[in-house]
Amino acid sequence: MSKRFKDLSFQSKLFLTNLAIVLLVVIIITVVMTHNASQMISRSYYASLHLLTEQASVTFGENLNNLQNALFSSSLTSRVGDCMRRLQELQGQGSAYRQASSDLQFALSTMMGSSSMYDSVSVRLPDGECFGSQSSFAQITAAAETGKELLCLPQYSEKSYGHAELIRTDKGEMYLLRDVYTTSPLKYVGRMAAHIRSNELFDLQQYDHPFAFSVMFYSEEDDFLASAGMTAGEEASLISQPVSADGQHLSTPEETYVTSVLVRGGWKTVGLMPLSAVHSVQDSNLFTCIAVALLGILIGLISAQVIGHGLTRRVHKLVQSMNRFSAGERNVRLPVDSQDDIGVLTSHFNQMTQSVSELMERLVEEEHHKQEAEYQNLEYRYRFLQWQINPHFIYNALETVNALAKLDGNPELSDMITMLSDYFRQNAEAMRMRFMTVRAEFKSLEQYVEIYRHIYGEGLTASFSIAQGAEMALVPTMIIQPILENALIHGNAYGAHCPVIRTTAEIISGQLVICIRDQGQGMSQDTIDKLLGTQSPRVADGEQRTSLGIRNVLDRMHLLYGESASMAIESCIDEGTCVRVTLPLLYSEADFVIR
Repeated sequence: MSKRFKDLSFQSKLFLTNLAIVLLVVIIITVVMTHNASQMISRSYYASLHLLTEQASVTFGENLNNLQNALFSSSLTSRVGDCMRRLQELQGQGSAYRQASSDLQFALSTMMGSSSMYDSVSVRLPDGECFGSQSSFAQITAAAETGKELLCLPQYSEKSYGHAELIRTDKGEMYLLRDVYTTSPLKYVGRMAAHIRSNELFDLQQYDHPFAFSVMFYSEEDDFLASAGMTAGEEASLISQPVSADGQHLSTPEETYVTSVLVRGGWKTVGLMPLSAVHSVQDSNLFTCIAVALLGILIGLISAQVIGHGLTRRVHKLVQSMNRFSAGERNVRLPVDSQDDIGVLTSHFNQMTQSVSELMERLVEEEHHKQEAEYQNLEYRYRFLQWQINPHFIYNALETVNALAKLDGNPELSDMITMLSDYFRQNAEAMRMRFMTVRAEFKSLEQYVEIYRHIYGEGLTASFSIAQGAEMALVPTMIIQPILENALIHGNAYGAHCPVIRTTAEIISGQLVICIRDQGQGMSQDTIDKLLGTQSPRVADGEQRTSLGIRNVLDRMHLLYGESASMAIESCIDEGTCVRVTLPLLYSEADFVIR
């Protein structure tokens, strides 16, 4: 697979790479956004559930307090307490007692109204006798009878000292039980049970909520009291499951709920939220995120295709220019129309073509220099061969003159001829080689100075010094001798007293440096510039030989070493001249490369 990918075109690779990147980024973003959105939805709806539970608890408590206050106020207004006290005082079955009973029932009936939260009231005297409100509706009458039965139960018949009790019967009816007192004087006269109309304590219809929330209320003893927002079947299934903490899951055959529990005012409020509704919203959010992700992928692919086409077009143009350049068209240049990576690559391509063109020109020039150096070397050897046509004739002639000098009794002439013969022999041997060591070159120069001293006088002093490491360094043959010859001529030509010429060789910064110093008259800077210039200088007849010698040395240095070799001349009028020759440091001809 990787090999196939490598063989694809750049545009295909770019498209597939962008496709993979877009898919990866979109998938990651979609997963993260979906997860975060689901978490936010869950937290938001759980917070709504907690808020609704708290509101339901507050509303339930307020309605219960309102019911107690309304029941108390209505009993006072209807004088139910006074009627119950009177019956308690009569304690018999006489006409007065029957009248008092009738008055009590009438007072109980007047306690109900269309706006009251209860629809029937029952009372129980301390002696156990019970009375209930009367109505033409059988349902209300039945509720009053149920209230009498509750008041007769031992757990509800005892005095509660002003504490109201909320009771739920097996039939699901709600009753509020409380003590009955008279105010003048304050006296306990019995118990009262009021039947609460349905949905009076709490109704979810008054709240605007997005989900099918439900609420259940429990007593302080954890007995179920009331519910809202659920069917009878759901209520029966849920109240059978104990609820103890927030986040608990309660299940019915049709639904699973999550709980929010709040304990306040002697009762417990449990809010219920169906998980299916939360999952439905989360699924809707997931589908939305997927749709947005697909749209993002589509837009990303279109953008990648457009951008990729632009990039590949520029790359193809660059490749075509490279092919033209490789075919030999050296003047290929591309306009740089941007500063992006392709623009930088185009700029580097232009620089490369410019550099290659300059390099080719330099190579051609260097090849020309190389050929010229080879030609000069061949010419040098040719002249040497010409000189070698009959070298024994010259040696024999010198030996003959030497013998005549000895016979004539002239030892100085004999020594001179011997040194001259040795010098010629060494030069002939050196002429066979392109390079020789500094030690051998300085030895030949010492012989040359001795011959010069015999010719021009004994006042000349010449010293040769070789630094450590420079003895075996290679120098071109006969490249120092013309410079030393100029020093001998000019350092001894102007009447200097005991002229001294010093020649040194040392290694400086990885290069071989040879210096020849004299104590002659010196020269001006203009003369130095002419000697080192690129054109043949126009000098006096006496200086023509010097100029030609220096020019010859410079030409040979540049032909052999190129810019790696140099010559510097330092001179002061009436003080002397120093010629410094700098050459590449070589110890073997195998390391030499014509520059």
